[in-house]
Amino acid sequence: MGYPVERNGGFVMESVFTGILSTSIAAGFMVLAIVLVRIFFRKMPKNFRCLLWTLVGVRLLFPFSIESAFGVVPRVEIEQGSALSGQFYPGMLSEDMQPGQMENFGTKEQTQTENLNGDKEIRAEKFMEGDKKVLLLKAGALCWILGVFFWLGYFFLTWCRIRDQLKTAVPEENMGTKIYRSERIVTPFLFGIIHPRIYIPMHIDGENLPYIIRHECAHKKRKDYLIKPAAFMLLCIHWFNPCVWLAYKLMCRDIELACDELVIRKFTVQEKKAYSTALLSCSISQRKIVACQAFFGESGIKERVKNVFSYKKPAFLAVVLSVLVCLLVSLCFMTTRKEGAKSGTGLSMFQANGEAKISDSQPKGADMEENQETEGQANGADATGGFHESGSKNSVQEDRTNAGLQERTEFVKQWVRAFCNRDGEKIYDMYSEEYKQNATESEMMPTAENEYSFGWSSPWPVDGNLASIVELTEDHAEILYYAWVSDPHVSVWRQSLSYHMEDDKWLIDQVDTEMMEYICVLEEYEKAYPEGQINDTPMDYMKNGMGETLNNNALLSSTTIYQPLFKPDTAAVYLLNLLQNEGKVEVKADVDENGGKAKVTVEFKEDGNRVEVLMVQPYGENGIWVPQTYEG
Repeated sequence: MGYPVERNGGFVMESVFTGILSTSIAAGFMVLAIVLVRIFFRKMPKNFRCLLWTLVGVRLLFPFSIESAFGVVPRVEIEQGSALSGQFYPGMLSEDMQPGQMENFGTKEQTQTENLNGDKEIRAEKFMEGDKKVLLLKAGALCWILGVFFWLGYFFLTWCRIRDQLKTAVPEENMGTKIYRSERIVTPFLFGIIHPRIYIPMHIDGENLPYIIRHECAHKKRKDYLIKPAAFMLLCIHWFNPCVWLAYKLMCRDIELACDELVIRKFTVQEKKAYSTALLSCSISQRKIVACQAFFGESGIKERVKNVFSYKKPAFLAVVLSVLVCLLVSLCFMTTRKEGAKSGTGLSMFQANGEAKISDSQPKGADMEENQETEGQANGADATGGFHESGSKNSVQEDRTNAGLQERTEFVKQWVRAFCNRDGEKIYDMYSEEYKQNATESEMMPTAENEYSFGWSSPWPVDGNLASIVELTEDHAEILYYAWVSDPHVSVWRQSLSYHMEDDKWLIDQVDTEMMEYICVLEEYEKAYPEGQINDTPMDYMKNGMGETLNNNALLSSTTIYQPLFKPDTAAVYLLNLLQNEGKVEVKADVDENGGKAKVTVEFKEDGNRVEVLMVQPYGENGIWVPQTYEG
């Protein structure tokens, strides 16, 4: 039995709808910006206005955009997965919220099971709310697709009706241009896609006819007979967005103004008067949205006549300014704000040389709750007292003959809490005087109130109880932290801590922290995943509460960022934070004949070592792959 069809096929319409909605919202900001440009740059040549509307069409057409430092609009992506699963995960919460909502990875299997069951109860309480979101999303998608069919039907019916009216049109030649005369139309227009024709009512003759023909020839030269139907198609898709309706209406008006300017650019004052007379004689009250043709006397006639009389050939400076405005609008609204720009200069982790070893363009994470101590920890039975212990050669090296063991353990626990909480005052107080002098400003930033700021908002390992103390000696500790972001995605930080006792107080001598991203050698892999252990750690997506949410997000996302998760080899690279470079890290998958499992071999080219990982597909044959410990 495969994954239920609804998980993939049934959600296609909702996925498309949320993708269209995200794109439409982002394009709406661009439309509003262009409206402001039209208001404040009234003298801008109308060709440049049309160019701006074309850029809006491009923005609506493509559901993705490039990140840049110039982008003013944040990336808009509707969170579908949370609504469909009825779950809440860290990425759904604001980065400034109080700690909350994450399974406990305690040292006791019984405690872990109890916490997982408790989390399931929380999910059950939220299920009804999630179910309402599912129904709302489905209803929205259904209304959207019905609206699309309605407006597409309107377009084709209008097209067919006009085509039938023009069957009796009589061809003739005037001013060297072939035109078609008809008694069944009331205003001149250009009609057709492959071979557009100029259609003119029978009653129009005399002085007005030459100007009308010139205007329609201008439409033909500018390819407006293609632009307007294409724009209406986009309107059919984004019919729910009032900004798109506004854009379409203003675009049609600017197209007519641009054609007027193209025709009259060499006219005398008398010719402009005659042209305006022709406009007035053919003016119509356009109350319907017309998608098929470019009318000569379309609505906005007052603005067009005014523009005819005030038109002057644009000065060079006006053209340059218009080009700059178009470039500025393109850079600001056709690209999205670079998420890492805010923390790109980030504060460095504490190294021996004071330099950063972290990625400076990571996505947002979220704070998580502190878990309560287990009964054994409360009684002092566990040396690490509240942190997950590793049961291997990298485990906490307990020396119960050492009278200071409990003090050291508590000291390291205090450090971990202060580090995860970004408590600058506490951290500074724990430093030795020598280390305080060596710490750079980028490591510990003094504020105007003589306090200290430390770290950045995300990604950051904000739950100290998920930390794993993998080594503890008289003067040294090795700690694993787990940071997560809204994909959701988990990464490992490895921290080396040196300390000493002075005047009955433990003090920090050195802190070296490494973000275990882009792993490319076995040493780094074993630092992040001691003995290759994945199961029952925060890296276990089947138990950390993130797997199902990640699966739903991947199935429903309108972007391609989740595509690697649908293959066991690329999913291993992504979820285990390996370097994506086949020249340095080669990953091969051997999929089980029965499906659902795959043995993935990771070969590190630099040191010639290999590791094996079990990849499973717990959410059905159409779902994502997640890593597990290889027991083979």
